[in-house]
Amino acid sequence: DILFLMVGKGGQYEHCKALVRALGVEKQVLFPGEVLFHDIPSYVAAADVCVALFDRSYPPFQKYSFFYSPMKVTEYLAGGKPVIVSGFGNLNTFVADKKNGLLVNEQHVNEIADAVMTLAKDRTLCMKMGALNRTEAQKKYRWDTITKDIIRAVERAFLEKSLGKNTERKQ
Repeated sequence: DILFLMVGKGGQYEHCKALVRALGVEKQVLFPGEVLFHDIPSYVAAADVCVALFDRSYPPFQKYSFFYSPMKVTEYLAGGKPVIVSGFGNLNTFVADKKNGLLVNEQHVNEIADAVMTLAKDRTLCMKMGALNRTEAQKKYRWDTITKDIIRAVERAFLEKSLGKNTERKQ
């Protein structure tokens, strides 16, 4: 009774479509392909659970860990959705396992399937996670909050640099 919606047309799009055909599950997986940015909220709103899996074996992730802001994860959180996310790098700062989502190893299919089934079977858990995500996103991802965080970081860096220079002069 689960319908999967795979939005976007990234590098694995054709491979995913072929795999779905080979497994004979075309009726359970929809591929709308690329969608316009302003349509994304409608797709997120249509979902009960959002999944964002990133390949930890991707060479830059191996070298630098997960190093960029996962926009899709913040969109899911702001949309008030429970999430299933790869559990590595800075993704752990967005998702607290079993609190606002589930962290999985994207290379372990059974782990992903278990996470999907956990949320599919527990509507109350989904609602709690989604409500927490919406509330937290409204606090953390507002432009005034982000601006204050940036100003604090710049002030801290400036202060550390100033103190470092003063320390060097005293020595």
